Amino acid sequence: MEKPTETLSNDKIIASNSSGMPIWIQILGLCITVVSIIYCLNARTWEEIIKYVSYVASGLFIVFFLIIVTSVLRSGITKNDFKSFVYALPLVILLLFFMGLSNYSLFVGIKDIFLWIMSPSLSKTSTVILTSIFTLGLGSALFYFRLRMRTIYGLTEAAIGIVVAGNRALSQIDQFVSTDFYLAILTASVYLIVRGFDNIHQGLIKEPIDPYGKKLFVFLQRRIPM
Repeated sequence: MEKPTETLSNDKIIASNSSGMPIWIQILGLCITVVSIIYCLNARTWEEIIKYVSYVASGLFIVFFLIIVTSVLRSGITKNDFKSFVYALPLVILLLFFMGLSNYSLFVGIKDIFLWIMSPSLSKTSTVILTSIFTLGLGSALFYFRLRMRTIYGLTEAAIGIVVAGNRALSQIDQFVSTDFYLAILTASVYLIVRGFDNIHQGLIKEPIDPYGKKLFVFLQRRIPM
């Protein structure tokens, strides 16, 4: 019998020969991230940074926790596996915090660029042109990022969906009985989370395999049965 093509196996993931992004794009992405973090630390208060980074990191942790729980329910866990996981947990939390800071810093940079483009000092024609170019460039960059690192893209996508749901719940706490509130949660959050999980799954089983998602998967597999 022919083996199903969509089987999440360690052999298939390790066998992938995907080389990921070209080195110059990785360096450029790292430089943009570092500059964004430096700008964010100077442009926002520590209270704002800790608040919103915690939101994003919490969303990422929930996604990570769901993956672990699903794995444990399916395969079980031994005492040694649990010990290894506990030892690795501080590193995982630190990584999630850094990912939260990176995502928030990039958001702050993008938001402030848009605010500058929309400022009265620029003419309407300049605003339209700059907005169109910036939006096209950002969309193209995210599309390329999704092609090369689909699992990581899906992880951040699902995390943002969780953050959106929490943010809407906080900002519209008096509208829980409103149908509009639940429609907004469904379209802006639930569907985003579903797309994120789908991208995580597809990035691990379909060519080109996400090399960074593969490393994360193998890292988790060594500590929890997958």
